[in-house]
Amino acid sequence: MESLRNLTLFCVGLSGAEKEKLLSVLVLAEIRLRSVWALQEQPEGADAYLCKANDKVTEHPGVLIRYRAPDSEQNPTTEEGVFQLGIDASGVPMFSELVAVLNQADAWLAARPEKPEPVEPVRVENDQSRDEIPSLAETENTAVAVRSVEEIPTLEPVSEPIVIPDLPDEIMDSMMSEFMETSRKIPFLDLIAEYVQDLRVEYPYHKILLQSGEVILFDLDQGKFYSTVEIQNFLDRKGDNKTSYISALDRQEFLAELNKQDYFERPFSNLRWFLALFSNVGSLDIDIDNQAFILTGWPSTDLPGLNRAHLKLSAFMLAKKASIAEISAETGFDVALIQSFVEACHHEGLIQANREPEEKSYSVPQKNKGFWGGVLRKIKW
Repeated sequence: MESLRNLTLFCVGLSGAEKEKLLSVLVLAEIRLRSVWALQEQPEGADAYLCKANDKVTEHPGVLIRYRAPDSEQNPTTEEGVFQLGIDASGVPMFSELVAVLNQADAWLAARPEKPEPVEPVRVENDQSRDEIPSLAETENTAVAVRSVEEIPTLEPVSEPIVIPDLPDEIMDSMMSEFMETSRKIPFLDLIAEYVQDLRVEYPYHKILLQSGEVILFDLDQGKFYSTVEIQNFLDRKGDNKTSYISALDRQEFLAELNKQDYFERPFSNLRWFLALFSNVGSLDIDIDNQAFILTGWPSTDLPGLNRAHLKLSAFMLAKKASIAEISAETGFDVALIQSFVEACHHEGLIQANREPEEKSYSVPQKNKGFWGGVLRKIKW
């Protein structure tokens, strides 16, 4: 399919999270259709505006794309250059409708005649005849004069065609340069990930103390974990933290620890999501060539460590079922990045597969009749 025109889009009244969802679907269109649509932060020079279903936008550059509420039918409009774009319940534009709207808007802009620049009339003073009008060269305070039509420079059309780089390599490389942190791993999370992988439900309460002083508590009965800092703050730290202390607790000890200081509370699945993305420990046995995956829902925007690269993967994986190798080939993302994202989504219950992946089991050093098996287990480094 030929590329769409290079058009820019300005969002009116959309939040940052809503823009991220739109951007992820636009990138999916780039990957699949080689379209060249881009968001811009300022309205000046935008080819089209996009707004929510009920927002009133009276001025726009010619094309206005208006979101249509989920489960609502498309209402025909007689207004020139106005198009409707359906979104799902989570606010993600529907890919098939997006493609149709972009093509319609593109065709509308291509067919619209260019508006000529207004020309100021020349006023001739003193009823002079045309031959008597002084030349520019004879006029005072004139720095440059053009004596004849032949001297007026003309602009020649560019003979070389404008070439849009092949996707996904060039465009994806440039667009994804700001997302390189996605593949960064945090070494001290590896031990925590292995510990979490081998947890047993008969021991629901646990404490982890880091050398930096942060504390993480697990409550498997309630499916929650508590941390003295937001877990995603570990992405901003310089240098390597380390685990100083790991202990299983009884309920009274757990409650005592919980009352010592303030904690951030999150679902335990959020911790497993974060560990899957940013530790070096894989939790699933996955066949990257023969197991096909599809997302069943859009990841919550408050998941720790979620970034634009994950949103772009989400847009692709919501649209069709594919293996990790196929996703990598079509999107340009590294296999390891996709695999960690699939594992993270698995822990959040967002993945369906043609063959369910199996959980890995880690062999952990044994001490004192089952180091990981006793209540009040402790380890120090």
